[in-house]
Amino acid sequence: MVQRYEKITNYQLRIYPHSPFLILNYFRIFAKNTINKYTLPSIRMKKIIVTFVFILLCFCAFAQLQTISVNEFEKQLINSKGEQLIDVRTPQEYERYRIPGAKNINFRSPEFRKQIEHLDKNKSVLIYCLAGPRSKSAMEIFRQAGFKTVYELNGGVNAWLRAGKDIEQDSK
Repeated sequence: MVQRYEKITNYQLRIYPHSPFLILNYFRIFAKNTINKYTLPSIRMKKIIVTFVFILLCFCAFAQLQTISVNEFEKQLINSKGEQLIDVRTPQEYERYRIPGAKNINFRSPEFRKQIEHLDKNKSVLIYCLAGPRSKSAMEIFRQAGFKTVYELNGGVNAWLRAGKDIEQDSK
């Protein structure tokens, strides 16, 4: 590194005397004087990074994770026939009211990951909670577990209620 800086001469400093940033001036000279030995590894590194990003994007394209509105959620629920509709709230919250046909898997339970393993990873999964934060976290766990398509209800069951959609309630 020291050798590269020694190549800068007083003449080169006078080439760019009007540069408002002295650091830019030194950078121009530095880049001009370091062509072969230092830039080839960086070009290779750029190719490796671009390849890695491309592969990462390809893998992300296979998993479809989406937060969707109440109407879109209802359409997906009808299309999937409610086979894998998951309420990630606590059992006490689930007992009060829920979307018809929902199965309760408590997100806060230590057994949560084991319970979701019993679901079909190739079918779409629809998840919701009370307002959204738990189902967003659960969606990430579903992704890590290898589920292909996961839809999360934006706003949770509260948004479902505000939209006037049907719910099941326990009569207590």
